[in-house]
Amino acid sequence: YKVNDTTVTINITPTSTRKITVDIEYTDNTGRTRSTSQAYITSVAKRNATVTVDVNDTKIFEDINMSIKVLEDATAVNEGKAIIKIDDEVVGEVNVTNGVVDFTYENSTLPTGQHIVLVEFTSPNYNSYTANATFTITKYDIEDVTIEGFDVKVGKNTTITATIVDENGKAIDSIKDVEVLIDGISVANKTIIIQNGKLEIDIPTSSLKVGQHSVVVNIKEDEINYASDVSAAISIIKGN
Repeated sequence: YKVNDTTVTINITPTSTRKITVDIEYTDNTGRTRSTSQAYITSVAKRNATVTVDVNDTKIFEDINMSIKVLEDATAVNEGKAIIKIDDEVVGEVNVTNGVVDFTYENSTLPTGQHIVLVEFTSPNYNSYTANATFTITKYDIEDVTIEGFDVKVGKNTTITATIVDENGKAIDSIKDVEVLIDGISVANKTIIIQNGKLEIDIPTSSLKVGQHSVVVNIKEDEINYASDVSAAISIIKGN
């Protein structure tokens, strides 16, 4: 550094927030040392950063994906870590690299409803910052099914068979509670097994009179699926 009218400006870039000691040695034009001194920087302020978090809504027991960004102005921060909480419970701690953290939480316990993600950025050289976002977990819809009408001989029971899939076309493979209604009146409550999307259930039609009747098999809502109906219009006919 050159002395300009008895003044010299020295630029220092601190690498930490610790106290800094600056040793200054003044030499003349011949290279001889004329004086030495010390200066102290007793307080180095931490830097500031901004933190954002984006998280998508998801379905019950599906992974929760989130993207976290840590920037100083428009420059990516390349140090520190992100502490991630869902509903006040720590679910992960991830190092910040190039200003981005992509995090996936494998959800097997969170119920349906709205949840809060809180991200805290910590670093020795940056002030701590937090960001939050909300996401919603929902159940899967089951597609309603309408079966083409068919005949049943008077005094006989019948069976309804249907293919049950969710909103994405995935076959249901589960134990379900169902209610059978005939002409709007509940006639049976059962627990059935739907395997590979196939529902098969006996319908008590032996006491029905000759004529048109409506049958509805109501699949009850559970922790994974919303309720749905399997409907059929049947004709009770006289036997030969």
